[in-house]
Order: sequence, then C-alpha cells, then structure tokens
Amino acid sequence: MRDMARFYAEYQHDEILQPLVAEISWAKHILILTKCKDTQEHRFYILATKRFGWTKNVLMHQIEAKAFENYLLGQSNYDQTLPQSVKNQAALALRDDYTFSLLDLQEEHSERELELSIVKK
Repeated sequence: MRDMARFYAEYQHDEILQPLVAEISWAKHILILTKCKDTQEHRFYILATKRFGWTKNVLMHQIEAKAFENYLLGQSNYDQTLPQSVKNQAALALRDDYTFSLLDLQEEHSERELELSIVKK
C-alpha cells in the first residue's frame, strides 16, 4: 500500500508523468520510484524503458549504471559555441568511458580479452 500512495503522490499533479502510467508495468514504475531521486530522472527511465523495451532486469542495470547521469553528462553546447575545427576534439576529450560491466572482465584486461568478450556476449 505504501508504494501505491507514493506512486499517487508522485504522479498526481505531473502532467507529463500521468500519461506515462500505462506505458510500462507497475513493477517497473515501483523500481523507478524507489531507485531514482527526482521527477526528471523518473521521466527519463520511463521513456527509455518504453522506447527500448527494457525488461525489469535491464532497467535495474541501467539505473545502477547511472544511465541518466551519463546521458546528462553527454549533453553539450558544442554545436552552438565552438568553431567547427575543435568540436570533435572537445567531444572526444570529455566523452564518458564505456561501461563494460556485463562482460565480466577484470579491472585490467587486454584489448584482445575485451574483443573476445564482446564477440562472445
């Protein structure tokens, strides 16, 4: 019952979240409500779950891997502020590291081990 009250309180006055209620399952909504901090993060994970067809386990992994934060960090104003000659360099300099947690690699691994693990999975 506590989850239902929190769900109602969170979605009741939000004109963007309300239409999204039927888009994903109740279990996914509860996972998002309990693991995410704010409404913007809730919207991100609901829309991404719907768009990409994430299962509950994939959604949990995305939340744990901080997909929302990584998405926000990937946003830039380079197109509007930097000259064409340095846009790509700036993007590469600030690009996030890839997350390969699903590959079960050790902290230090060779490029060959990475390649084999990617192909295997």
